[in-house]
Formats: sequence, structure tokens, C-alpha cells
Amino acid sequence: MFENETETEVKIKLIEMLSASKSKLSLQLLSIALKNYDKDTRIKAAESIGTFISKDAIAILNPALNDYDEEVKLRALDSINKIKKEIEQHREQKMKELTQPKPVFRVE
Repeated sequence: MFENETETEVKIKLIEMLSASKSKLSLQLLSIALKNYDKDTRIKAAESIGTFISKDAIAILNPALNDYDEEVKLRALDSINKIKKEIEQHREQKMKELTQPKPVFRVE
């Protein structure tokens, strides 16, 4: 899909559509876009993968930290930091829920 398309704008629109669904298939397709020859496509893919809050997304972004373009590296790093922050916030919320005492009986 991405390797056959030559227009950057079309590839960016595809990335936006894929990132809206938040599915594992979309994440895998975005990982392909992250390896595209076009710098703008790789940048947009790195940004979009940052909206997937999962450890899989971090694993997909890790190779982009070795990209030859500095901007792609920075976007990948920003996305990884964003995902880690979201995961940590989710973890803290779950811990609060687990540590708060729940009443055995409820009076109505």
C-alpha cells in the first residue's frame, strides 16, 4: 500500500485513516509506513503510532530511533515518551482503584 504510492499527501491521509481505528492491524500497517523511503511519511507514522497506547507500539517505534533522519528520531522518541506516560497514568489509576476500600454492603 505505502510502497506503491508516490504522493506524500495520499500516504499521510492513509496514515490518518489507519490511526483513527486503533486496531492491531492498523498498528502493523503503520509500522510499514514507518519504514517508507519518504521522510514525511515516516514522521507522520511515528506521530500516529504515538496515539496507540500499548507496549506493541513502543516495540514498533524502537527501530525508528535509529533512522538516518533526526526529525524522524525525535518524533519516534516523543511518541515513545507519550505512550510510556499514558501507560503509567493508566497503571496509577488502576492502583488507586485497587487500594480504595469498597463497602461490603450498600445502604440505599
